Amino acid sequence: EDISLKEALAKLKPEQALIINMKVLSEMTFAEISKELNIPMGTVTWRYREAIKILRRYGYDETT
Repeated sequence: EDISLKEALAKLKPEQALIINMKVLSEMTFAEISKELNIPMGTVTWRYREAIKILRRYGYDETT
């Protein structure tokens, strides 16, 4: 059973949820997120990928 984005985000660490929010909801690029949060782009992409893995485990599909 699929869960809502809000429910899925509650499963993430705050820094992961923030990146998902910025990427998915605000449609920012990884470069924009990196600049906004003042962290390396590699860190942004790594946190994003880890967060997506967790979300998929709970049944959330970012394409829906």
